Amino acid sequence: MKELTQAERTMMHLYRYRFFNMDLEKTAPFELTQDGIGEALGISRSYASLIVSRMDRDGLLRTGRAPISEDQNRAPRKIYMLSMRGEERCKELIGGRDPDDVFPQNINHCRTDHFDNLPGDYRDLLGALMLIGVPVHHMQVPGGRDVPLLPVDPSGYVSIRKKTKDLYIRRADAETLRRWHSVAADWCADNGAPLDERIAHLAEAQRLREAAKLAISNRYTIMDSPSPTTVAHIHRISRVLGMDDLAYVAAFSYLRMGMVEKGRKVAETIGDADPCVKGSLMAEVLLAEGRLGDALDRALDVYRADTETAMALGKCMAANGRHAEAVVYLRKARRCMNESGCLFRLDEALRWESESYLSMGERDLAVRLMEAACCAAKDENTRKALRNRFEVVSSEDGVRPQGVHV
Repeated sequence: MKELTQAERTMMHLYRYRFFNMDLEKTAPFELTQDGIGEALGISRSYASLIVSRMDRDGLLRTGRAPISEDQNRAPRKIYMLSMRGEERCKELIGGRDPDDVFPQNINHCRTDHFDNLPGDYRDLLGALMLIGVPVHHMQVPGGRDVPLLPVDPSGYVSIRKKTKDLYIRRADAETLRRWHSVAADWCADNGAPLDERIAHLAEAQRLREAAKLAISNRYTIMDSPSPTTVAHIHRISRVLGMDDLAYVAAFSYLRMGMVEKGRKVAETIGDADPCVKGSLMAEVLLAEGRLGDALDRALDVYRADTETAMALGKCMAANGRHAEAVVYLRKARRCMNESGCLFRLDEALRWESESYLSMGERDLAVRLMEAACCAAKDENTRKALRNRFEVVSSEDGVRPQGVHV
């Protein structure tokens, strides 16, 4: 059969909805709109508009208006259906065959058996694309446009609709989902996908040791900007593999997110191989719980003049109002960071030190330290909060500039 024109492909697409009755139905399928036609054919909305205008002029279509079933606003939109002439023209093209066998399909607009009949590698690839959360260009897909059923939008990006993803993910059994996540994890590694997504796919694929290795290698990035989903995966992996260093990452991340109860539960599972590391973490848990005296006692017990214990003790001293002592330990923590070359939590140390100097009346030094904390922050939300605090500290009236009454 010769290659179909865009108008013929549009007719084939609309032929599947020939039994839709706009006079009886309260809502219409999205596929009958210009956007739906463009998506099915892989063309832009403006090109779809040009095609349907010509077809309407040639008497191949009839039009109406109806709310779209997938549109939450349910505002009526223009829809297109085949006229009797259009249906007759379609039947001539089809010649008694199944229209789904004549018109090239994509997964958004085909029966599930078309997907089920694909070779396993193609099914797994399409399944992985349903799970990947970042935009994927067709040139990043092994096989590109030649992958059967692959929907590609006019910009060249894979465009699997949410309802399609939900359908196939719901149909898949646990082993199939594990396999799809494994393919997704490999794609993420090859294409520089975000760390959170890579860890999630590795965890769901049960490739736990790879996920653990990736998390440990990037632990400071994770703890700087923790994601609840990623931390939950890390917590589960730490339990399964019995990894205390991974449990520390999870517990600290929970504290950073303000999930103190979860942070305590995870911290309590850490073994006693290094009691000072665990003790300093528990001191910070107690501090987050508001038990300031207990936190200080614990921090004093485990202090050994390294970054973790000096940081915990400095914070606890400051929280208990012992600011002159607090700056000694916070400076020690900063020196240890410089000596080790690891500046994780430098912004936090500077911020606490600034607050202590402010409490002691050394406002100029406090301002400089708070500004340095802003520059040292890695997380955008943290940087914004520190910048707001810097504006307060640096203002003569102790409020942000817009709060000064003139």
